Amino acid sequence: MNILRKIYVVFAIIIFPATFSIGGVSSLFAQPKIPDNENGAIVLKDAFKILDNISREYEKDLKYMPYGGTLNWEDVSPEQKKKINDLIFNNPDFIKMFQLLEKASEMECVFTNTKSAPPEFLHIQSYLRTFVRMLCSKSKIEAENGNINASLKTSLTALKLGRCLSNEKSVISQMVRIATDMISMRHIEQIPDARNVDLAMYRSIIEYTEKERKENIISEVLIQEMIVFGMPELLKQFESVLCLNSEKKELTNKEREDLKNIFGTENIEDVKKIAREYWIDEISFYIKMMGEMILYSSKPYYEGKIRIEQLEKEIKQLPEKKASISRGLFPAYVRAYQQESNLDAVLGAAEIGLAIRVYRKMYEKYPENLTQLIPVVLPELPIDPFTGRQYIYRKNVDSIIVYSVGEDMKDDGGIEEKTLKPDIVWNEFLILNK
Repeated sequence: MNILRKIYVVFAIIIFPATFSIGGVSSLFAQPKIPDNENGAIVLKDAFKILDNISREYEKDLKYMPYGGTLNWEDVSPEQKKKINDLIFNNPDFIKMFQLLEKASEMECVFTNTKSAPPEFLHIQSYLRTFVRMLCSKSKIEAENGNINASLKTSLTALKLGRCLSNEKSVISQMVRIATDMISMRHIEQIPDARNVDLAMYRSIIEYTEKERKENIISEVLIQEMIVFGMPELLKQFESVLCLNSEKKELTNKEREDLKNIFGTENIEDVKKIAREYWIDEISFYIKMMGEMILYSSKPYYEGKIRIEQLEKEIKQLPEKKASISRGLFPAYVRAYQQESNLDAVLGAAEIGLAIRVYRKMYEKYPENLTQLIPVVLPELPIDPFTGRQYIYRKNVDSIIVYSVGEDMKDDGGIEEKTLKPDIVWNEFLILNK
């Protein structure tokens, strides 16, 4: 179902309530039903138990992990590094956990439909962050041990693990997915290139990265947030006020005080009249706000930014009582869109950076420009989501950089620390041919 049709369904709910029901439309977005033996969430549940055991038994050692630890890996003593190395590659709990994570990363996951309910969902999100850091730690140590192919394979598992949240259609869940993808991609950049790398590993990561980059994660979840959660909640609140004191009981002093504070009057009929006017405005603007956010967040940032900024100004200019819910939700939705755009920029830069590694291995030289990657490595070049133009590519004496200009849409020369909204850079040292 395309985005415009989904938005139309929302209007149909309001305009033709006899034809559509909230429950019926919600079914359009229902999670798939997966048998337990095919559900990666069940596999992850077993991994949760192992992680709990690891966290208790090796609490003191976990602070030395390259990712998620409390110390910089460079500052960890050789003795402690050796111990972490032994835990990751020889400890039965760690080995089993990594096996389960690799298995789950290749499966579809539905958490809320499992027969044995996993921990509360916020805990699931926390577990997934920890798993990704654990996998990146393993990958880093594999790379340091010279096993680059194993390191790349482990990092791809970490990247795929974020998709375990793909059926959890809430903005919070997808922000966690974006965060785990960021961790994985930033780590992949740190894995050094090597002459003996299997090209198939690079191509697998490139293919997966392209797939992830082309998804409209936030736009899709906003549709569900609106239809399944937002509109039913607004209508429920509206109905509760219209049914206020339907039994004609005497109001308590506390109830009178609350009505006066919220509506400026304690008269029930006046309250209902105010509520009708308020909710018509509130629901109307909520539909407009969500419809535009859904539409524009499906577009690259350079196309959606101006209209979303205009919408933000409209919200600020409205009386607070006409858009209080939209005022509260809008900043979070905009930030989610920005974060997805940042991730898209990271993914695109990584896609090109890895393609350059493939090109170097094929031709024993680095490309002079990005168009040389087409079609021998990439079918097409990713476009910077912040400009709509090609990523910037520079080859220096001992390094190359590929970068997006980032949220501020200003070219800072590929310097990531220069501004609060810096360029988004893939940076690596050259392998010089002998």
